[in-house]
Amino acid sequence: MKIDTSLLKLNIGSGHHRAEGWTNLDRSLEAKPDILFDLADIPGKKIPLLSNSVDLFLCSHILGHLPNILPVMEELWRVAKPGASMCVRVPYGGCDTAYEDPTHCRYFFENSMSYFSQLA
Repeated sequence: MKIDTSLLKLNIGSGHHRAEGWTNLDRSLEAKPDILFDLADIPGKKIPLLSNSVDLFLCSHILGHLPNILPVMEELWRVAKPGASMCVRVPYGGCDTAYEDPTHCRYFFENSMSYFSQLA
């Protein structure tokens, strides 16, 4: 599949929720991703995209499952174009659904993502 990099929108951890018009990245072949990549391989491996190439990220219910989020965010920063945007969807850290899922490694609150602005 040829990826149009003029406006690259990256759906990270797409699973079976592929987004039309987006480049879908997932670790599972069953999800039929455009890019087969396991975020757990970071920092040993890099996402197979050029630096400064992604305009928009969609991280829907993936960040809470990453045990080692710092190198992942640094790698996303590497592939992000200057001024790129990120849409993050996670359960609120204070709600039951955040704690009921045993695969959640971390919990997010209103200002959780502000930590990563320090990486800039």
